[in-house]
Amino acid sequence: MKKIKNIIICGCGNIGLRHAQGLAKSKYKINLFLIDKSQKKMNFLIRNLNKNKNLKVVYQSKKIEKINKRVNLLILSTDSLKRYELLKKILRFNQVEYIILEKFAFLKKKHFKNILSLNKKIWVNTPNRVYESYKKLKKQLKNKKINMEVSGNRWNMASNMIHYLDLFHFLNNFKKIKSQEIALDKKIFDSKRKGYKEISGSIKLFTETNNLILFEDSRNIKHNGVRIKIFNKYQNYLIDEKTKSCINGHRKTNFKIPFQSNLTNKYVDKIFSTGRCDLPKLKISSYLHIVIINIFNNFTLYRNKNFFPVS
Repeated sequence: MKKIKNIIICGCGNIGLRHAQGLAKSKYKINLFLIDKSQKKMNFLIRNLNKNKNLKVVYQSKKIEKINKRVNLLILSTDSLKRYELLKKILRFNQVEYIILEKFAFLKKKHFKNILSLNKKIWVNTPNRVYESYKKLKKQLKNKKINMEVSGNRWNMASNMIHYLDLFHFLNNFKKIKSQEIALDKKIFDSKRKGYKEISGSIKLFTETNNLILFEDSRNIKHNGVRIKIFNKYQNYLIDEKTKSCINGHRKTNFKIPFQSNLTNKYVDKIFSTGRCDLPKLKISSYLHIVIINIFNNFTLYRNKNFFPVS
C-alpha cells in the first residue's frame, strides 16, 4: 500500500481547482491542504471536486501556518505578484519536498536567484512540453533546429509568452538568446485580471544558432486565438489552438491540448515514483523568465508598469 501524500494547494482559484481535480485522479492517496485568502474560493473548490476515496481535504486556512506534517508537494497557483513572498513564508513554516509553480514564476531576477539557492526540486507549470502532441512533433523534427511564430489577437502576450518560449526551448534546446527586435505598440491595455495590464505588437528573439521565435499580438486581426507556426527548411507545421488542429503540408490532423485537470495527476505520479517531472526545472525556466523580464525592463514605455505578472 502506497504511503499517503500530503499536498498543499496555495491559491484556490480556477487553476487551483483544475490542479485539485487532477490530483483526484492520482494513483496515490492524498491529504489535501488548501490555502487561500478567500473562504468562498476554497468552498467552491471543494464542492467541485469529484468524490474520490483517494483524495481528502483535511485542512483549510486563509493564512499560511505551520502544518504539523511533512509536505510532499506544494502547488503554488496564486497570481505572481506576491508569489515570492508566499513561497518564502510557506517554506519558513513547513518542510516541503517538491514544488510546482505557476507562471509567471517571479517578477524580479533576484527572486529566482534567492529561490534557486535553496536547492529545492522546483518545476514551473509551462506544460506545452508535456503534451503528447508536442512530444510527437519533436520526434518528427528529428533534432533539426526550427523557427517559430506565435500570433493571434488578444492572447495576453505579455503574461503568456513564457509558455511558448519554453516550448521553443523544448523543441530547439538552445543555450541562449543572443539578440532581439522589439516593436511594441504604445498603448497599454487592461488585462482580464483586475489590476494588471497587457500589450500588443511584436517581439523577435534569436538564438545563438540564429533560429527565430516571433511573438505577435495584433489588435487588428480577426483570429481570436493563438496560431503557432513551427518550421525549418524541410518541415512546416501550423497549429491552431482554438480548433485544436495541425496542418502539415496538405494534411490536417487533430492536435490534442489536454486540460490541466488531466495533467496534474501525471505530474505528481511521476514525481512521487521517480523524483522527476517533465515540466521544466526552475533553473531552466528562470533563464527564460529573465529574458522576458529584461525585455520589459529595457523598454522605457513599460518600465515599472505592473503589466505582466498574471498567473
